[in-house]
Amino acid sequence: MLTGVLFTILYFLSHFSGPSSADSAFRQVGPGSRNSKGGGNLGPPIMEAEMNGNTNNIEKAEAGNKAMDTTSNSGTSNENAQLPGSKDQTDSNSNSLSNKEGQEDAEEAADAEYSPAKEFQKLVKSAPIVIFSKSYCPFSKNLKKLLDKNYRLDPAYVAVEVDQHPNGDKLYSYIKKLTGRNTVPNLIANGDSKGGFDDMLALHNSNELESKLIEWGVGELQVSKV
Repeated sequence: MLTGVLFTILYFLSHFSGPSSADSAFRQVGPGSRNSKGGGNLGPPIMEAEMNGNTNNIEKAEAGNKAMDTTSNSGTSNENAQLPGSKDQTDSNSNSLSNKEGQEDAEEAADAEYSPAKEFQKLVKSAPIVIFSKSYCPFSKNLKKLLDKNYRLDPAYVAVEVDQHPNGDKLYSYIKKLTGRNTVPNLIANGDSKGGFDDMLALHNSNELESKLIEWGVGELQVSKV
């Protein structure tokens, strides 16, 4: 019996005095462990694989960030190239402004050179009878209609629509001062104002307009009734 007890004690001592199952498991993880012949690594291959995977993920993330930065910089460059305030557009605006200023200067120079007195003399010499009128004025229309329907003039009278003339305001102001007549129509015969529609209508109704026109024409105008 004593022999059996001793055998049991020796069995337990030999069984529990060996390396623990955990240490055995640790040593059996595989190559690369601290107990392997290669040695020197800080942990098992599983841990190294995880660390390598994290490193690859970090490198991929950094590469993605660099690509995003490149795209962003490219977009910014394109936007800067199309900015409204770019040099090309500024030069274009400057040229447009210069052209506009040049045109205004040319118009001012033309206005400064324009002489309503010379224009008036030129017009009244173009025909024995010149009528200064306005295209929308009913009295001007009636005077022209009166002459057209009742008299044949040779050469024909010249009608100057001052509202359509490029310098009509200046010309009309000059005519008003020169003739003393502030309304249209204003019939001019050989440079002299003879009146407006009411005056011509009165002469027409008294059968005097034909003879008056011949008189005003000073031999340069032939007049007959239609």
